[in-house]
Amino acid sequence: MADLLGERENTTCLDVGVGANCIYPVLGISEYNWDFIASDINTDSIDSAKEIIKSNPTLKGKVKFRLQKDKNNIFKTVIKPKDKIDVTICNPPFHSSKKEAMRGSMRKVRNLTGKRSKKVKLNFAGMANELICEGGEKQFIQNMISESVNYAENCLWFTTLVSNEKNLNRIYSSLENIEAAEVKTIEYDPNRSAFIARLKTDYGNWAYILAPQDLQIGQRIESGERAPIEVGNALPLRKIPIGSIIHNIKNNYDLDKKKLIIDEVYANEGPKLKRIRPRAQGRAYKILKPTCHITIVVKESS
Repeated sequence: MADLLGERENTTCLDVGVGANCIYPVLGISEYNWDFIASDINTDSIDSAKEIIKSNPTLKGKVKFRLQKDKNNIFKTVIKPKDKIDVTICNPPFHSSKKEAMRGSMRKVRNLTGKRSKKVKLNFAGMANELICEGGEKQFIQNMISESVNYAENCLWFTTLVSNEKNLNRIYSSLENIEAAEVKTIEYDPNRSAFIARLKTDYGNWAYILAPQDLQIGQRIESGERAPIEVGNALPLRKIPIGSIIHNIKNNYDLDKKKLIIDEVYANEGPKLKRIRPRAQGRAYKILKPTCHITIVVKESS
């Protein structure tokens, strides 16, 4: 982490889920003299961490504690509008349930001893909220990626520990897909029955999307797991509430984009587009322009 930031003065680090032992702020202050913002969803953990800082004179005044009152949020309400943060760090919850945690411990015992055991103790310690969350490590980090877009002006680097290598492909996919953008123009495309919107992303890239009804020039739109349910935003189908009006559907079923192959291709008749061709002396006649649908079915290669 220190190599990533280089020799920066007045470095501020946000520790997401500081925990009762406050270990990362203690190390960061002792080794690099960083300032810290420390967040947690548990009041007991915050109180314990405060006592550790209070009892060490060299740590006093170096840590600001912020309680996250909504367990469904990570950065929201913790990062303030005027905050300038150099880096965030996080040791996310590993598992989605206690049962999954026990299976992991049993697997490690079997790998180390070569013996199967139905009764094992968890091979790590911590409070329930530090070890387990809905969706486990993968979902927690995906939520973090989605929220980070809203705080690009407040923080330079967003980082996290990833304990399970199997989660990396999905995390990389989320990083590729999550961007916020501003609608610059809404344009007519003679080859489509819908308007298209030209977007400029926060990274300076340009892109086009089909323009849904009521999309406005200057509007900011987002793409990702936790994008708000608003016109123009893109989310996986499983995250869209029943009854929502949707457009431009894309269903990925958690497939790895790098392993996709074409499984089936077919074409059938599409709608006939009504057009008018003007003629001399105010006359005109109707044209029915035929179209076709091309369907491409993909699957993940084995």
